[in-house]
Amino acid sequence: MKILESYTRMAKQLIVEQEVDDDKIIKYKDKEGESQEMTAGAAKKQPDDHPAKIAYNKIKDSDGGEKDSDGKLGGSDFERDFDDKSDEPKGKSKDDNAESDDIEISDANSGPIDTDDIMDMLKNDSEVVNKMGDDVYWDGTDLVSSKFDDDTIASVDGNMTLGDLKKQIMDYEGEEDDDEPKDSKVDIKNIDSFDDAKEVIDHIVDRKDEASEMEQNFYEDSEYQKVEDTLDDETKDVFYDNVKGKLTDLWLELARHIDADMESVQYGEYDDDENDQKEIIQQLKKENDKLSNDAKEFIDNPKNYLKKLINSFNPKDESIKVINGKKYKAIKESKEHIFKKTYKKIGGK
Repeated sequence: MKILESYTRMAKQLIVEQEVDDDKIIKYKDKEGESQEMTAGAAKKQPDDHPAKIAYNKIKDSDGGEKDSDGKLGGSDFERDFDDKSDEPKGKSKDDNAESDDIEISDANSGPIDTDDIMDMLKNDSEVVNKMGDDVYWDGTDLVSSKFDDDTIASVDGNMTLGDLKKQIMDYEGEEDDDEPKDSKVDIKNIDSFDDAKEVIDHIVDRKDEASEMEQNFYEDSEYQKVEDTLDDETKDVFYDNVKGKLTDLWLELARHIDADMESVQYGEYDDDENDQKEIIQQLKKENDKLSNDAKEFIDNPKNYLKKLINSFNPKDESIKVINGKKYKAIKESKEHIFKKTYKKIGGK
């Protein structure tokens, strides 16, 4: 008890001297007269004319604590919650999380509070942490999770409370990256047996089907829509044609890659012929080496490939020409094959 009393005396001295605790909830009214809440740590970073900053300054000027009717700090200002069985502070309860959900984290006029403060508040809710995973980071005002293959699982925008952001996170329905263990990915380079060859062929055929589906539905992707929203109408058409053209070329390459002999492997045609199996293995290795870098990246991770393709679009590309008010991407001239040149010289057409 003597130790506890000593800590209490020290706390009384410190609280009078220091600023408002960053975890303290600041209550204020926004410009529309609605009651709002924000942590002191976030409020003190707001512009001086922000209602939360004004409320924070008032509390700070009053020595950072609640005062009783005599203007003195009350004993409750120094009380701490302890479990009956130990002297350790209690953890946050569900009621604490529910109360913090009303904290305003973004304002349509002044924008969001510090994203590090938002992250700290999110990590106080174990249910939210369990959903979004431990490896999460900010990309601007987008919350990105490695658990979901570096996908955006929530975004801070306009007027928003912490509870609104949590709801976005909990409602996110993307596929977890660890649903497919990393060691289960198919390596198209190392083909040491006929079983390896069959697995690689099955994998590439599946990726070909994914490319076909992606080529038809890419414009529904959230990353695509985010970039599209920043473009004018004319450039949107160029953006659409650019992405669709790349995905169409990719699908055609993968469709041509698996020839009739390789398709037959899927149906067990060469299961009993070791000589044919060796030929298939060598042929597959040779054809895989010829795949474009785009095809190899797509086979490895279709989602990452699409994200990279979308974000590689440059609306200021000088190869995009404007003709009669419309934008077109110039087609590169193909080089004439040396045999064709020779053929023309001897009179061929």
